[in-house]
Amino acid sequence: MTLWLFALSQAALVVFGLPAAFIPSIRRLSWASRLASSYALGTILLALEGVLFSFVGWKWSYPGLAVPLLILSAGGIWLQRRLPAEPGVRGKVPAAVAVIACVVCAVAVLILYQGVISGRAMSVDLILFWGIKAARFAHAGGIDIPFMTWVYSTHAHANYPPLFPTTLSWFALGRPEGLWKAAPLSTVIWFAAAIPLVFDSLRSRMSGSAAAATTAFWSAALAAGLINAYSGGNAEAALIFFETAAISFLLFAPMETWKDGVAPGLFLAGAVFTKLEGTVATGFILSGAVLVLLIARQWRGWWMPLLVAAAIPLVVALTWMSFMLMFDIPLRDPTHLTATGIVFDHVEAIAAEEVLKSGFGTRGLSWILPLGVLIVFADRWNARLLLPMGFALALLAFTTFYYLVPRSDPSELIGWTFSRLMLPALSALILGASDLLFGPVANQARGSVSSSSHER
Repeated sequence: MTLWLFALSQAALVVFGLPAAFIPSIRRLSWASRLASSYALGTILLALEGVLFSFVGWKWSYPGLAVPLLILSAGGIWLQRRLPAEPGVRGKVPAAVAVIACVVCAVAVLILYQGVISGRAMSVDLILFWGIKAARFAHAGGIDIPFMTWVYSTHAHANYPPLFPTTLSWFALGRPEGLWKAAPLSTVIWFAAAIPLVFDSLRSRMSGSAAAATTAFWSAALAAGLINAYSGGNAEAALIFFETAAISFLLFAPMETWKDGVAPGLFLAGAVFTKLEGTVATGFILSGAVLVLLIARQWRGWWMPLLVAAAIPLVVALTWMSFMLMFDIPLRDPTHLTATGIVFDHVEAIAAEEVLKSGFGTRGLSWILPLGVLIVFADRWNARLLLPMGFALALLAFTTFYYLVPRSDPSELIGWTFSRLMLPALSALILGASDLLFGPVANQARGSVSSSSHER
């Protein structure tokens, strides 16, 4: 019963975020993707509302939080429905391929579910900060400032953005005793929500069969990776959802008017509001998009949608930072390392440990196959690949730099964090390899951030 009630509480967030389903660039997708996008917007709006309520001193409650969001949702749907939807190009999927792909995706979801429910995919992070913050927020009826600023709560990562614990506390407001049992299910929900978005994005660029096959591979690889990285009940699945969706829209969707930047901006805002790593990733993603456009010499039409895509997460980041400054929540996490210099003594150990931790639950096949595609079909490379490949390489470089800071042997730190930090990079690599292998070679998607000027 607890798990069903948790799922129901998360379904309410879909209602709060329903305007996302009517954003022109999202309305062209399937209803599964539209509802997944609505869930994303619902979590962002709930977290923003939670911050606002905590700022003015209003206690969180179901009616108090729900009524403004329902009114906002109704108004947003009314406004969005008046906008024309963008035409969608969807490749048909043969029945046999569709059945096989659906079975693979369903099995991946079930295996991840079994992993988190059994504890196989769990880590202490749920107890140390994600879960404890959700429980404290629900008990206090808002963001618990005394707890966040308490000298003995450094384990709770007070400066982490509040989206993920807020979605958990939304359930705990009515059933606090079920929080610890239900929280791991959030990983499965975020993962399952990403699957239709991956598929719909891919089939706008390639045949339905190729999109289905890639989605099945993506699902199997990321499910294994989440379990291997002990991500149950943590924010990793949410971060993968937001960053994968943002990259997919920037890579595959048209980017011609300012409205085209709303969808990627929404997902980037979710990444920024989920973890500090999301802010770093957002910078890499936007920088990669700009670099692609500059190399492709696509000078016209791109700057406004990208500006919108950057402005939305910036507003969210400034909102959370302003809240922390107002209530003296430390901006720097005392548990994180201070970059006092790079220790090159551990370079060999870091490289060896990263290779050892690259199995991701698949003995490295989830990495080897897309990398093999990129090598074998290197003659097809184009500017488009700079977005997913640049993101993956930048994330790897940033992660490696993080391991070069500690003066002691970082092997234990790498073992605990490398797989988790690199999961979004794996997702981006699969998308890029699939586009290289199955996407059109000569005719790029019209108006996407990576199409060249002569194709417009």
